[in-house]
Amino acid sequence: MGNWSKLKVFFLLIFFIGFLVSLSSNILYFYLYSVLEITEYSSTLFLIPLIFFIFSTIIFTKKISGFFKRLCGAISILFFQFFLFIVIFYIFSILDGFTDFATPEFTQGDQEFSNVVKERFNDRYGIDLGNPEIISHSSYWRIGEEFGYDLIVRVREGVHSKYAPEGITFNLLKTNTDDTPFRFSNRQFICGNTMGSDLKISDDKIRNLVCAEQEFPADTLIAERTVRDDWTVTSVFFPSEGILWITETEW
Repeated sequence: MGNWSKLKVFFLLIFFIGFLVSLSSNILYFYLYSVLEITEYSSTLFLIPLIFFIFSTIIFTKKISGFFKRLCGAISILFFQFFLFIVIFYIFSILDGFTDFATPEFTQGDQEFSNVVKERFNDRYGIDLGNPEIISHSSYWRIGEEFGYDLIVRVREGVHSKYAPEGITFNLLKTNTDDTPFRFSNRQFICGNTMGSDLKISDDKIRNLVCAEQEFPADTLIAERTVRDDWTVTSVFFPSEGILWITETEW
């Protein structure tokens, strides 16, 4: 009876520590997720509670005699710890989504930010802009779990395959039959003042080109890659103007 009481105390202690580990890792995750430079690495924080769950389960089962009791004990403590983690994560997700929707984030890029976005397109999608190109505009928006990046550069050479997402080739926009509702949807933020975005393209000529209500020029080229059903990255090239517009949208 005494051993069973000790096991219960030990179980509650592990459960309490597991709660603190899950809570702190979620707080750090949702904070670091909003930091542009390390967004994609923030989920590695969840290795911490995972390691603790495994370690605590091993320690707990060593205090139990008998294979069947050890198996039941291991399943029980793992289940409770993972269940607690999922509940905490779900609560944070709801709160984070509500906060971001209530206070959308809009970033008008400076030179440092432009380089971050440029590296993102290079690292994630193989779009190589090199160094000579002049960056005319960069911006980022996020509303809840939805986000978008835009980068507009002046290029000093004609259209090049390296400007397209890896594995995708440029085609004339007017002959492109892939009709997705996400294409160019960032224009509502970079061309207007939707939800107070105020993401302005400072160059009047480029703004008139990208934000024109009429159709784009007949020679406009497009290379679009579907990351997911609700997520696209698109390179749009205006040959006569020497303008390349890369737009990524998760909607």
